[in-house]
Amino acid sequence: MLLAGTTSQQTVTESPFNNVIYFSVDGTPVVKRRTVVQVSNCNNCHVSLELHGGSRRNTELCVMCHNPSNTDFTTRPTAVVAAQQKLPAQGIDMNLLIHRIHTGVNLPALGASYTVIGYMGSVNDFTTVLYPAMGPTGAATDTENCSLCHVNGSEQNLPLGLNPTVSPQGLINPAPAITAACTGCHADAPSASHFLANTDSLGESCTVCHSTTGQFSVASVHAQY
Repeated sequence: MLLAGTTSQQTVTESPFNNVIYFSVDGTPVVKRRTVVQVSNCNNCHVSLELHGGSRRNTELCVMCHNPSNTDFTTRPTAVVAAQQKLPAQGIDMNLLIHRIHTGVNLPALGASYTVIGYMGSVNDFTTVLYPAMGPTGAATDTENCSLCHVNGSEQNLPLGLNPTVSPQGLINPAPAITAACTGCHADAPSASHFLANTDSLGESCTVCHSTTGQFSVASVHAQY
């Protein structure tokens, strides 16, 4: 059983999947992570989501390691392809990782790629991953149906206040939280320039145009089938 906490060992709330427990370490009310996706949604495509030898089946577990500060820096020096050993580490934060994997086949046209060095130096190149959109268009490259994975409109709640994502191979490093999520799919240089132009010492200004009430809200520019 994995423990994931915010702040007492007295008040305990179990997650719906019964293998993650949120607890308080100072007696304050337990605060669970926001629900972004549901494993049941993942299993609409994956049937039974099982990663890292089949022991990782819950997205609430994934974020423990796939956090904003983590990269493949520990495994990259052991890459079985020598050229990969010389490249900067790859960011593996959940918001970057998942968007990059599921838009993999579209990345080369944007001048981008996504390769993570894994266990025993394995080279995991996701640029051939074909996303099954299962939308009215039938196009496997259509990644705009956010609700296939996201729940409760979480894709519309831009992740303000989260730690920036370390992304040594990215055009922006570190990447603020919203930028990191959006560059998962919008991986080209012009998009990166747009993100930079709208970020300053006060933070990202994305919500001005892209919040739920903005002219270019996520709901209005991404298909909601």
